[in-house]
Amino acid sequence: MNGSAYKLFFLSLLVLIAFASGTGYLIYQQEKVGREIQERLADRKAWDNLAAVEGDLTSNREGTEGLQDQLRSLALLSEADTIQFLAHVEEVAKSSGVSVATIELTEEKISDPNFNELSATFSLRGESGAVERTIELFEVLPYRSRIERLTFTRGEVTSEAQVVIRVSTIK
Repeated sequence: MNGSAYKLFFLSLLVLIAFASGTGYLIYQQEKVGREIQERLADRKAWDNLAAVEGDLTSNREGTEGLQDQLRSLALLSEADTIQFLAHVEEVAKSSGVSVATIELTEEKISDPNFNELSATFSLRGESGAVERTIELFEVLPYRSRIERLTFTRGEVTSEAQVVIRVSTIK
């Protein structure tokens, strides 16, 4: 082979590598967008279910106990539900061996015309592993909720955390 054939071979190899890298990057980006869409669809489905249950409650007053229980599993309907939510949070923390204190509760308006959100700030204190387990349990509370902010301070013996949880409420 002569020198120009080697040059063409290496140039072809570089183009192939660039093409493969670009294709790999595009596939990665497409999968990333697909995951984001799946997450948004899951959130949308939960909100649609909540809106449907709320609509059934307002249109059908007879036999609504089952519907109210279903709605309560997603959002807080009343002050009594809020108290039950706080008691549940305390129970979860205490079952893990963590002391919990409610620091602040505020109800905030959101863009959805049917719902508001309760912002609840909790202070946790206990053994590091127990505090971490409690936070993991907070992530799967049986409410339409999310952890908005978390501050974790690890100590030699005990750790502390401040957790802000937002829970959907019916307007």
